[in-house]
Amino acid sequence: MLIIPAIDLINGQCVRLYQGKYDKVTKFDSDPVTVAKKFKKNGAQWLHVIDLDGARIGKLVNLKIVEKIKKDVNLKIEFGGGIRDVQTINKLINLKIDKLILSTAVINDPGIINKINPKKIIISLDAKNDRVMIKGWQKKSKYGVIELIKKFTALKVNNFIYTDIEKDGTLMAPNLKKIARLRRLFPHINLEIAGGISSAKDLQNLNSLKINAAIIGQALYVNKELNNYVSQKNYTLPGC
Repeated sequence: MLIIPAIDLINGQCVRLYQGKYDKVTKFDSDPVTVAKKFKKNGAQWLHVIDLDGARIGKLVNLKIVEKIKKDVNLKIEFGGGIRDVQTINKLINLKIDKLILSTAVINDPGIINKINPKKIIISLDAKNDRVMIKGWQKKSKYGVIELIKKFTALKVNNFIYTDIEKDGTLMAPNLKKIARLRRLFPHINLEIAGGISSAKDLQNLNSLKINAAIIGQALYVNKELNNYVSQKNYTLPGC
């Protein structure tokens, strides 16, 4: 299981939202490129980058920072936030962004997937009360998580991120019961988990469920013990 550090961007700075609420922002660092370099130095292979400004207004805002991270730091990047049309998708592919995290655009118009390589896509399933949220987690969609996984696997997409919004930014541990059910129902998808991960035990529990990747944001900024643990593991836990 890969451990993927997260950089969430507002006004060009590394931040974290509490349960996706834009009025509950914690700022961690004003230089995302330096943060990315630290993750690389400590052994990270991938970086999870979200343009929170872009997710909120529906168009890219912090793209220059993402470009600089890609240029200056030798990490693979999965990037999302404000990617709402094929033109933007193609622009990001041309910039050599490794994986594109899509939610609102493809939930509203699944036909977009037919216009791009589905292997480049990660579908972000950001759930609150078992309903997937869109538009920067500000609006409730009409779909549940399981329904959307079925819908997109039928369209040859195999990569998904599941985030329990009520856990996100809380350091309260992920909802293992819900995650175990998803893995049991969909054993063959590439499943990444975000939200609430705050300890080595959380990572070990996710690994035991055969999760492909765990995305960690706030905990890596504030928990030195966890930082040391993932660095010692080279940001990878052996399969169970």
